[in-house]
Amino acid sequence: MSKGQIRRKHAERADGGGPPSRTATAGRSPGAARPASSRAASSRPGPSRAASSRPGASPAAGRPGAEGADAAARPAKGSSAGLLTGVVVAIGVLFLLYVLAWTLPQLGAAAGTLLPELRPTGFGRQEIASSASALGDGGLEQYRYVHRTSGLFAPVLLALGWLGMIALSLPKGALRWLMWLVPVLFAAVYLAGGHAVDAALADPGAGPVALASALVVARWVLMLALLAQGAWLFVRLVRSKVDAFSRGELV
Repeated sequence: MSKGQIRRKHAERADGGGPPSRTATAGRSPGAARPASSRAASSRPGPSRAASSRPGASPAAGRPGAEGADAAARPAKGSSAGLLTGVVVAIGVLFLLYVLAWTLPQLGAAAGTLLPELRPTGFGRQEIASSASALGDGGLEQYRYVHRTSGLFAPVLLALGWLGMIALSLPKGALRWLMWLVPVLFAAVYLAGGHAVDAALADPGAGPVALASALVVARWVLMLALLAQGAWLFVRLVRSKVDAFSRGELV
């Protein structure tokens, strides 16, 4: 050995020994061979694990396909709302037809007169006096009963269903508010007209005949406006379906 080798050997012994032997290194486990900093880094929770363990986080938020499930749930909600709106509109229309096409004509035919609400062009005091005389006390009470029952439910249900139908068909904007005005006015005018007709029939000489006639005429005009709205919405819906089909969005 040279003097330099002897010095290096003594220096290694003073530092605690030379490099570890091959047998000692081979006996160590792979996990023990890693430094403590590496083991600590591997034991930290990753971003996805920490995000899933946060309180209030949705379990499906990190799953693949969760966005597709949410997108598939939206059309289901829209279809259920459309079905409910259609049912309300259908019930309102049936109630209205029951009142205008069955109950009131039957009541007027039994008394031998044409009731004021079935005069779309209006009426005067002579027609009101003739109807009040033909109905009598019993007929007037039945007339008022119709206004308190089916004559009350029909415009309210129809207006509510119509509002929902417009909301589903049109985006937010001035046009939707403008179209909403028609069913709201129809319900208000219909109910006010029923009360005015009852008051005019109760006192044909001094009752609000002109007001009752104006409200009945306005009711029929608003009913035509509702029909025009329904036709426009139907054509708009059919056109959108045809366009979607031509683009391949509907199968």
